[in-house]
Amino acid sequence: MARLVRCATCGFITEEGKLGDVCPACGAPRKVFQSYEDSVSAERRRVLGLHLHPIIVHFSSAFAVSLLVLTALPLVGSEALGSLARCAAKALSLATPVVVIASMATGVLDGRVRFRRVRRSPLLKRKLLLASVFLASSALLALLLWLGELQSAAVIAGSVASAAVGLVASYLLGAWGGGLVNSAFAGK
Repeated sequence: MARLVRCATCGFITEEGKLGDVCPACGAPRKVFQSYEDSVSAERRRVLGLHLHPIIVHFSSAFAVSLLVLTALPLVGSEALGSLARCAAKALSLATPVVVIASMATGVLDGRVRFRRVRRSPLLKRKLLLASVFLASSALLALLLWLGELQSAAVIAGSVASAAVGLVASYLLGAWGGGLVNSAFAGK
């Protein structure tokens, strides 16, 4: 296994052979790097290094922002723009629950690799509960957009509210998850 080094300035970790003259993260000189021993097994580190969960989560976050904008646009734009926004929102609303489910599944995988059991972590349990709210709001949004009368004020208001709930849930999930990025049980 390659020898790891850690930047004493910012904490960036890399293989010694891949390090240039400065830290790629903060620009500190090479001389501030110190030897680093990873407490997580190489096999687990490989799985975590794929970053499956953070990558998938970016899709659901982007969809949440887009859906809020697309559902609110008919309220402020021209009829042609509103019609285009409704069509785009309908298409995106079908993909969002699928992406949220993928985010949940990769989150469980990530949690199991990091902490061996998801149910042990109060934060992961809270994240799964909030992800369920995100899933329910995205499914409700899809139903409203596909089954409701798209020009109806009630459908538009319900769509905007569902999209807003999804966006808030997405933000909180990301904020809570950001603290877990460097956490993992030591060992195999």
